[in-house]
Amino acid sequence: MTGLRFLSIAVAIAALPASARGLSFSVAPGAVGGGGAACVLGAADICSSAGAGANATLLTAAMLGLLPGDDVDAASFNSAPPPPPFPAFGAVPLLFSVAPGALGPGLPGAPDPGAIYSSVGGGVAALSFGSAALGLALGDDVDGFDLASVLATSIFFSLAPGSPSLGALFAPGDIFVSLGAGAFALFINAESLGLCTFRVPICGGMNDNLDALVVNTDAWIFTGLLPPAIQTGGGLLFSVGPGTIGPGLPAGTLPGDVLFSAGGGVSGLYAPAAALGLAAGDNLDALEIPEPGTLGLLTLAALTWAARVQAAAKRTGRREARRPVRVRARGV
Repeated sequence: MTGLRFLSIAVAIAALPASARGLSFSVAPGAVGGGGAACVLGAADICSSAGAGANATLLTAAMLGLLPGDDVDAASFNSAPPPPPFPAFGAVPLLFSVAPGALGPGLPGAPDPGAIYSSVGGGVAALSFGSAALGLALGDDVDGFDLASVLATSIFFSLAPGSPSLGALFAPGDIFVSLGAGAFALFINAESLGLCTFRVPICGGMNDNLDALVVNTDAWIFTGLLPPAIQTGGGLLFSVGPGTIGPGLPAGTLPGDVLFSAGGGVSGLYAPAAALGLAAGDNLDALEIPEPGTLGLLTLAALTWAARVQAAAKRTGRREARRPVRVRARGV
């Protein structure tokens, strides 16, 4: 592909409104960022990147109504998913990230917790964005993302265990919605998905952690109610952290499985970890299912980033070819 074609791709992306081309994400605690990092990179902040080696802050934790020490470990902005019902697994790609320590036999190269992968099944995945493309350092962990601008739509999220905003009422399996102006509210309780919480006597005080999320629609019934209310709605995709024991989940659920729920206290398997190229112990850390148009933008952005890397490598190669070779005698 010629440099002119690469330039045309970059110009086409730049001409699109930010809401159409933005990729938004959150990171786990301890992220340091790469050379192009301008995002605050707090564990409850939302960053944005066009996939060209840089990022910026879109929303701070305070804008979401969160406290210091909170960790947004799943996010969905309710704009990219197609209308319900979800397409069958394999009909469209699933985009995801993995937690540190993943082995991913079907992932390309060494697993990168700051990368976003894509899979339509078959036990293999492709790289959509590496950590460097998002302005992150190798080892930074993307633990929530969406292919949309968070400034133009509802923001749904869950919080990691130990987040102070959970307080005495909420659990790390609950799903919240941002209300704007520094406030949020409960949207879907964990029990409606079949997860365990301290609020369910048979769980013995255990809390399952929801750590990846795609909200299909906001047309849920009885939203925001804690038990004994059980909510139903248009469906969502999610994954859970290691050690999950929820009574409404499929037997043998793995932290790399993608689950589907329409509420009612029961969820089913949507895509098994092995089909995504993950090992049995790998933890799927963030999730997205794109619309066809959004997927096209993602492909264009990835091509642009690849073009820049390729062009830089060619320039380096030309400089090395012009540089005289100096041989130093041993012992001199």
